[in-house]
Parts: sequence; C-alpha cells; structure tokens
Amino acid sequence: MTRTSTVAYIRVSTMKQAVDGLSLEAQRQKIEAYATLYELDILAIEMDEGLSAKTLQRPGLQRALARLKAGEARALLVCRLDRLTRSVRDLGELISTYFASVKSCSP
Repeated sequence: MTRTSTVAYIRVSTMKQAVDGLSLEAQRQKIEAYATLYELDILAIEMDEGLSAKTLQRPGLQRALARLKAGEARALLVCRLDRLTRSVRDLGELISTYFASVKSCSP
C-alpha cells in the first residue's frame, strides 16, 4: 500500500487557545497520531499563530495550499475543520479549487 504524501495545517487565533486544549502542540499531537494510524506521510506541518480563520489569506495556510497545488502533497490534514476555516464560502472555494478532482475510494 502506498503512503499518501500529506501536508498538515494547525492554527490558533488567540493566546487562550495557545495555552488551552487547542494549543498548537495539542493539534500537532493529534495530527501525528492520525497520520500514524492511517499511514500518511507528513511532509510538513504548516502553522499560523494568532490568526483568525475569517480569511484564507494566512501565511501558513497559503504555504500548505501551495504544496497541494505544486503536487508535493496529495492531502491536507487538519485536526478540526474550524482550524482550516469558519466560512462556508471559503470552504466551498477550497473544495472546488483543491479537492474537487480527488477521486473517491467508494464504489
């Protein structure tokens, strides 16, 4: 079985999150555990600290998306959807731009 090259993305928007259960380290640990369980190769973990998910224009997210676009990674892994975006419109844009061509494993 071929391992999937994956870029991970983690984010906190406030100092409270940085200290509490959504800390960057807690997100990193969850991502690494998931990647191990599902045999994903994490190429990089991109992060944004202290930035809101109100926009997709975040340096770490843009680096992660650039890796997908360049074909370096075939998957993007986040520990929770709200770490990626809080906007349905932005989620739709991400799906149509980066994930619409992904083939499903289901019959």
